[in-house]
Amino acid sequence: MSLLSQKIPDADSAPPAATPSPIGERLQRAKASRRTVFRAAMGAGMAVGVSAIGVLPGARRASAGWYSTYSTHTSCSASGFSGSNCVGGSISTSNCNGRGYHRDDSLTFGCDYYDYSIKYTTCNGKNAWVWNGSGGYFRCSDGWTYYNSCGSTGGFLSICKAWL
Repeated sequence: MSLLSQKIPDADSAPPAATPSPIGERLQRAKASRRTVFRAAMGAGMAVGVSAIGVLPGARRASAGWYSTYSTHTSCSASGFSGSNCVGGSISTSNCNGRGYHRDDSLTFGCDYYDYSIKYTTCNGKNAWVWNGSGGYFRCSDGWTYYNSCGSTGGFLSICKAWL
């Protein structure tokens, strides 16, 4: 036993034939400049800032191309068309997203809360219809709006009418 304990190196002193590590030497020579420290702090700050955007109201994961999967009638049907207007629900461009389909998000104004969702098959098995009305082509896309208006709650069929 005493023979083995003599071969264990001491933690406080280097072995007799020790050579410095090339990596250790390089790390000792490299010193962080003020610019390097500033870059690291800016990078960390930007990462935290961009991550914080995800907790803001209205922030949600991007879903590129989701609107192209909505099935759409290209001609009108008597049950969902009246002259140059969509019928059957609350019609507004504020129900639309940036692509001319019903929005699918939430909004909060003070104690008012609105939650918009898409109805994929309410237009005779499809989400939307496109018509050539007076003034050009437009699309009506169906959805549903739930609300909580300072304690008063409810929901209704809502329609996005967007000019194409």
